[in-house]
Amino acid sequence: MRVVDFSEARNNLKTVINQVIEDADYTVIGDDLVVIACRYHYD
Repeated sequence: MRVVDFSEARNNLKTVINQVIEDADYTVIGDDLVVIACRYHYD
């Protein structure tokens, strides 16, 4: 699991998404959003 603030996610969205996919994990953005890889969810 990775946690980033909203500004970092906004400025580096492509990198954040690629990291989630590559790690098959999830990232918490700010206090209200989670980006999760399908492989993480379905495994």
